[in-house]
Amino acid sequence: MTRAAARAGFAEFVDDAIAATAEAFAVGNALRDGTGAPGVVDRLLSDSAAVEEYVVEPELAAYRDDVLAQFDAVLDAVESSEPWTAHADEILARDGYVEAMRDSLSPARRETVETALLDRQRGLGEAIAPIVAAEADAFWPATRAALTATEARALVDDYFEFTRPMQEFPDAFAFETRIDPDDVLSGIGGLLGGGLPSLRVEFTGEARRAMARAEERVGRQAHREIDRRFD
Repeated sequence: MTRAAARAGFAEFVDDAIAATAEAFAVGNALRDGTGAPGVVDRLLSDSAAVEEYVVEPELAAYRDDVLAQFDAVLDAVESSEPWTAHADEILARDGYVEAMRDSLSPARRETVETALLDRQRGLGEAIAPIVAAEADAFWPATRAALTATEARALVDDYFEFTRPMQEFPDAFAFETRIDPDDVLSGIGGLLGGGLPSLRVEFTGEARRAMARAEERVGRQAHREIDRRFD
């Protein structure tokens, strides 16, 4: 199985999860947790479609790119003859969770979280390695050749989901963005006097809720596909 085919199979799952997250994500929940003038929040709430288009969708697209970039680093480690530790810095450098760690974490706590994140990616590499090595040119044929149905389900449940770090370390991360209402509500800013103050939005809780719901949905789909492929 080529590296490109392995990546394509993983990317398909990521794309499904991102689409399901976008569907489940409630803009109102995230905005109400933000810090800014109430009038600005109310105006953004009244045009949530604009917020979804100019804020939520780009954030999810960036998240997708981060996940796939890190998977590329994991594949580098899988294919390399060097020890896993030689790739640790690159894998962590591409980890969105590392970037989202709260500044208030102590050095010891940060090290604990980083170690857990790296161990998780190492587990993914070990789980995906037999599929990469299989003599097949597409994801599911290679998976069927390399794994049992039980192992395939474990791969999906343990590694093809992305909220586990938030579950294990609920206080460690802050996912946030800054919204410029004048950019999002094009033409509306002038009606409100222009120069609307920016709004800092931490959407950690809503991201956790939406992603968990998406993972449940996409996981069920993956299990049905495994049942079909291994029948």
